[in-house]
Amino acid sequence: MISEELKKHWLEHGIKEGRRSSPVLDLGFYLNNNEDLKTHFGTDYEKIYDHFINHGYKEKRKSSALFDGKYYTEHYPEAEEKYGEDYMRHYVEHGILAGHRASLTFDPDYYWVLKPEVWEAWPAHYELCAKHYAGYGVREGVEAYDNKAPVISDVTITNVSSSGYTITCKVTDNWGIDFVAFPTWTIKNDQ
Repeated sequence: MISEELKKHWLEHGIKEGRRSSPVLDLGFYLNNNEDLKTHFGTDYEKIYDHFINHGYKEKRKSSALFDGKYYTEHYPEAEEKYGEDYMRHYVEHGILAGHRASLTFDPDYYWVLKPEVWEAWPAHYELCAKHYAGYGVREGVEAYDNKAPVISDVTITNVSSSGYTITCKVTDNWGIDFVAFPTWTIKNDQ
């Protein structure tokens, strides 16, 4: 079976070179994003892998540009409810197919906007989208999430009365807006 041969090759050779074993585990990424590992293990990727398996996974450390255990379990609590400590398996077997975000820094729908050729090649195929990002987008430095705040302008307050007021504003965004929450307050009774 080819997947068993690939796994064996990674365990015997790829791990020593710090190669990415899957979209959800990239030892180079894991090392570069955990200073404590650099201090303790240098570039001994076998020890780094051992750390991930025995500690980092339980600590829900971010294991690749695509997967952050803490983010995933906070946003999809059913992963731990159904799989317990094996929450990553939930993403691999279900979440990736459903287009779940596995980290703050990867939104598959946003990636398709940035990379329309990926959509054209695999429309609505979240798993291949995620694998493309992990294999190519990361290397290209693509920021596959909306990291630009919306712009609020032209704020006006009208219809001011003892029972309330009306606020209108213009909101623009590069990605789209689902809703606008505009917190307001008044000074009344020392509040």
